Amino acid sequence: MRTVLNILNFVLGGFATTLGWLLATLVSIGADFYLTADTILLGDH
Repeated sequence: MRTVLNILNFVLGGFATTLGWLLATLVSIGADFYLTADTILLGDH
């Protein structure tokens, strides 16, 4: 039973970590595009 729970914890924990990294990556890409477009469209004030 302990082995099953350890495997389940590893899989679910790894999945949650992967989703967290994916979300952070998407936010970083979005912020990069937004700041670049903001500078290009509005000029560097």
